[in-house]
Amino acid sequence: MKMVKQFLETLVMVAITLVIVFTFVEDLAAYLVWDWNIRKILLYVGFGFDIFFTVEFLIRYFSSIARGDTGEYLVHRRGWVDFIASVPLLLFNSGPSVYFLLSGAAFAGGVGVLNILKVIKAVRVARILRMLRVLKIFRSIKSIDSVMTQRHMTRIISTVVVSIIGIMFAGSIFFSSTFFSSPAMRRNEETPEKIAQFIDNRGEKEADEIMDLVKIHSDILLIKYSSRTLYSRYTDKQYKEDFGPGDFHYVQSGDTDVFFDLRFENAMNALPGMLLLLTIVFSVIVLMFVYSPHFAMTISDPVFVMLKGMRDENYNLEVEIPSRYGNDDIFKLSRLYNDKYLTLKAREDEDNSDRESIIKLEDLNDLLGDL
Repeated sequence: MKMVKQFLETLVMVAITLVIVFTFVEDLAAYLVWDWNIRKILLYVGFGFDIFFTVEFLIRYFSSIARGDTGEYLVHRRGWVDFIASVPLLLFNSGPSVYFLLSGAAFAGGVGVLNILKVIKAVRVARILRMLRVLKIFRSIKSIDSVMTQRHMTRIISTVVVSIIGIMFAGSIFFSSTFFSSPAMRRNEETPEKIAQFIDNRGEKEADEIMDLVKIHSDILLIKYSSRTLYSRYTDKQYKEDFGPGDFHYVQSGDTDVFFDLRFENAMNALPGMLLLLTIVFSVIVLMFVYSPHFAMTISDPVFVMLKGMRDENYNLEVEIPSRYGNDDIFKLSRLYNDKYLTLKAREDEDNSDRESIIKLEDLNDLLGDL
C-alpha cells in the first residue's frame, strides 16, 4: 500500500512538471500562431491534464471526507489549489473547446461564448502552485526535517505566487475587452458590436460600403445577412483547417452575423502569459534555493542546535553567530545559550566527572585496606 501511494505521488509530481512546461508551450503556440493541427493536439493534451488533475482532486477530496479532515485538506494542505488548478479549467476551458471540436461545430456561432470564458485561462497558471509540494527537496538545508522551515517557506512561496496570479487574473478581467477588438477598432473607437450594427443597418443594398469596411478591418472573417454569406475572407476548408475555438469572436446584430479573427489578439495576450509563467518559476526557484538557506541559517538552524543541545546531554555544539546578524533576537538568544547554558552544562559535566573519580579512589583505598 505504501509503495502504491509513493508511486501515485511520484506520478502526480511528474504530471505537475509536465503541465508547467505544457502551459508555456501552449502560450508559445498562440504567440507564434502555430498550425491549427498542432494547436489542436495541444488542446487535447490540455484536456487530458485537466481530467487527470480533476480526478486527483476528487480522490483527495473524498478521501478527506472519509477521514473527517476536509477542512484541513482544503485549507492547510492546499486543497483549494488542487481545485482551482483542475475543475474550473476542465469545465470552462478545455472541456467546452473539446466538446465543440468533437461535435464538428468548431467554427459556429454558438462557440462565441468561449470568448467570454477565455479569461478563465488566467487560472491555468495556478498550476504552478503545485510546485509547493517539492519543498521536501531542500537537501541544502541542514535541518531538512524542520517542520518550521517547510511551513514558513510554503507560506512565503504561496503568498508570492498567489499575489502574482491574483494581479494577473484581475488584469485579465479588467482588460478582457481587448480580447474582442482589433488595434484598428480601438483606434477608431469601434467595437465588434458597433461594426455588426453598422453592417446590419446597411444590409445587402449597400454592399460597397460593407466591402470598404472589410478593407479597413482586416480581422473581419465572415459576414452573414439573413443566413446568406455577404463576405468571406477564407474558404470553408480553410476555416476548418486553420481556426479553432478561441481563434475567433462572433457577434450578432439583427439579421447580421459577423465573425472576427482573434489570432492576432491571442498572440499579443500570450506573451504576458509566458512572461508571467517564467516570472513565477523564477520567483519560486529564488525563494526555494536562495532564501530558504538564508532562513535555515538565521532561524531554523540555531533553533535546531539549541533544541538538540537541551535534549542531548552529550551534544555541546555552539550556535554559530554571523557577525552581520548578531543583533537579531534569535542570535541574542543563541549567545545566551552559548555563554550561559553550555557553560553551566559543562560545569555540571565536570562535577559529575569529579564525583565518579572520588568514588573510584575510595573504592581503591578500601581494596588496598583489605589487603
